[in-house]
Amino acid sequence: MEQNGLPEDIERLLTCPVCLDVFTQPVVILPCQHNLCRKCAEECYDRRGRVVGLSGGKFQCPTCRYEVMVDRHGVYSLPRNLLVENLIEMYATQIAKKQQAPPEPPKPEPIREPTPPPANRVPLCEDHEDERINVFCLSCQKPTCSMCKVFGKHQNCDVIPIKKAYDDQKSELREHMSRLGSGIEQIQTVQADTDHLRQNVEAASKRAKQEVNQAFQQLCALLEKRKTAMILTIQEDVNERIGILSDMSTSYKKQRDEIQKVMNDGLKLTEEQEATVFLTKSRTMINKVVNQARAMTEIRPPQSIVPELKPYKIEFSRYHQICNQIDFDNGQRQAQRPESARSRLPSNHSNTDLSCIPGLARPPPIPAPTDDEITNFHAMADALKQAEDGSGV
Repeated sequence: MEQNGLPEDIERLLTCPVCLDVFTQPVVILPCQHNLCRKCAEECYDRRGRVVGLSGGKFQCPTCRYEVMVDRHGVYSLPRNLLVENLIEMYATQIAKKQQAPPEPPKPEPIREPTPPPANRVPLCEDHEDERINVFCLSCQKPTCSMCKVFGKHQNCDVIPIKKAYDDQKSELREHMSRLGSGIEQIQTVQADTDHLRQNVEAASKRAKQEVNQAFQQLCALLEKRKTAMILTIQEDVNERIGILSDMSTSYKKQRDEIQKVMNDGLKLTEEQEATVFLTKSRTMINKVVNQARAMTEIRPPQSIVPELKPYKIEFSRYHQICNQIDFDNGQRQAQRPESARSRLPSNHSNTDLSCIPGLARPPPIPAPTDDEITNFHAMADALKQAEDGSGV
């Protein structure tokens, strides 16, 4: 029994008793002549080893329980088994060659000649029990005896000796079987070409899908950049307006506080009972009140200074329609598709079960876009590119 191209016994010899897999280089050999992966030996030493003295330790071989002594370098002091490492490399090379080798086409089964009847068995005629079958009736295509030709039911038939009929039909059978063997070889050749063509179709499909993905990624990147530029334009406009409105709000708050202070001082002065003190301060207070009243007449609403934010609207429906019309070049996909079974049906196939014919379950092709639709799509792409270049994003 073989596994992966090598005898099972050899693979078992190259198996580590710890990880139960083929040895991973470097491979160390223990004093008991058992082999371990160095990382597996280090794991055994770390988990089940014991420190001996100040500069060494020991652990048990996982195969025979032999106590292995190591110095201060640990498992790195154990020698490497270069022979096993070379065998591992040969093992990996054989596995790689077996995996890369193309599968061999099945060989036609050898043509076996029919086994002749035993020499000691003599066939006898059913109608004449004592007569041997020694002729072959060409009209009835069956063996018979001479008595049947002379007196029996084959009197009016053409016969030939049984040996000649045996040789003739045996040669004819060999000829037909030789042609059949040639047909098998031809089928194998066509099958190999079919498999090769299928691989080419799969590779071409993979390349085409990669190109489509790349094209849409570029288009998405262009749309993303354009979106960023448009959002930045909106944000700059909003930031400018918010800055002006913030300054106006601060100014109005300051003016309101000043007016409130003047009003409080005026009310306090009106409560003054002494006429001399009142008249000394009244004129100054009247001037302040008049100035504040005059300043209030100059207050303007924010809408007269900062206009309302204009609506940013985009008519995306036509871009959606153009994106829905993205397709391959005109007639390319239809020209490359193989002939289906529908086109090979005869005209009078009304009673044919179409569901049993391969190729008829294929969905109808997507209609290709018109030249005007393709022109509009290219125009949209050029406009987005120019807008991107103009915005510097």
